[in-house]
Amino acid sequence: MRAANAGVVVNRVSAWLADRTPVQILAVGWLVFAAYAYPGLMSHDSFDQLDQARALLYSDEQPPAMAALWNVVDFVIAGPFGMLVLQSVTFVAGTYLVLGRVLRPRRAAVAAVGVLLFPPIFALMAVVWKDCLMSGLLALGLGLVLGDSRRQRIAGVAMVFAANLVCYHAVAATLPILVLLWWREPAAVGWSAHLRMSGRGLAVWLAVTAAASGANAALTQRPAAHWSGLSASRLVTHATQPSDLLAHAHVGLGYSWFQDHVGAILEWTSHTLLFRPLAYAAVTLLLLGAARRQRDVLALLLSGLAFEGSRHVIGPSADDGYSLWLVIATVIGIVMFTTRRGRVRSNHDSEP
Repeated sequence: MRAANAGVVVNRVSAWLADRTPVQILAVGWLVFAAYAYPGLMSHDSFDQLDQARALLYSDEQPPAMAALWNVVDFVIAGPFGMLVLQSVTFVAGTYLVLGRVLRPRRAAVAAVGVLLFPPIFALMAVVWKDCLMSGLLALGLGLVLGDSRRQRIAGVAMVFAANLVCYHAVAATLPILVLLWWREPAAVGWSAHLRMSGRGLAVWLAVTAAASGANAALTQRPAAHWSGLSASRLVTHATQPSDLLAHAHVGLGYSWFQDHVGAILEWTSHTLLFRPLAYAAVTLLLLGAARRQRDVLALLLSGLAFEGSRHVIGPSADDGYSLWLVIATVIGIVMFTTRRGRVRSNHDSEP
C-alpha cells in the first residue's frame, strides 16, 4: 500500500514538473527555502556587519565591502531578509547555470533546487553570513564563466570579483576557477596550449584579487589588526569536532509550524555524516583523479579544497560553518561527474 501511494505521489510530481518551466521550478524551490529561512538567521558576525552598515563605519575585521553592500540593501529591505534574498537567489541561479552544462534545462532546475534544499546547504544558507553570500556570488560567477560568450565570461569575472570583496577566504576558492576556466581555446592541444590558457587565467585572478583587496582597504575606516597565527592544535580541532554553527544553524525560527518541522528534520540530519566537512573533503579527494578530464568539475573540486585549506591559514577558526563552499563544490561536482559518466555508459551500451 505504501509503495503504491509513493508511486502515485512520484507520478503526480513528475507530471507537475513536466508542465512547468525551469524558472517556475526554481521559483517554487526558492519559496520553499524562503518559507523556512525567513527573515534570515543572524550570527555574531552578521550583527556586527549590520551595525557597521547602519553606522557607516567600516572595520576590516570582516570584509567592509559586505557592510557597504548591506547599507544599500538595508535601505530597500530593512533587516536581514534583503541579504538573504541576495545570497540565495544568486546561489540558485548560479547552480542552475552550472548544472545546465550537463543537464537539460528542466532537469537542471530540479537539480539546482535539490542542491539548495540539501540539508547542510539548506541550513547554512539560511544564515545571513559572508560565506553564504560569497557562495552565491561564486556559484553565479562559475556559471557565467562557463558560458559560451565573452560577455558571459566577463560578467562571471565580475561576480568572482564580488565574491572576493565580501569574503577574504574567497581568494583561494577563485584561483582554480579562473586559472582553469577563464580562457578557453576549443582547438587547444598539448601542454603548451594549456599552460598558455592557465597563464591568462592566472593574470585575471591576480588582477581580481588585487582589485578586491584595494577596494576593501579603501573602504576600511577602523583597522582591526586581528591576525591570529596558524595553530596545529586548532587544525586538529577542525578535523575532529563538528561546528556549532554547522550543526545548529537550523534551529527553528519559531515563526511558523513549517519552520519548526523543517528544523526538526535538520536537527536529525545534523547528527549524520551529511554535516561533517571531513566527509566532503574525503569524497573530493577520491573524485579528483577520476575527474581530471572534466576541466570544469576539476576546477570546482579544487576550489572547494583550496577554500577549505585557506581557513587554516587566513584567520584560522574552529567553526566548520566556513566549510559551506566545500560542501557545495562537492555536491555539484558529484552531480556533474556522475551525469557525464552515466551518459558515456549509456552511449556505450546502446552501440551495436
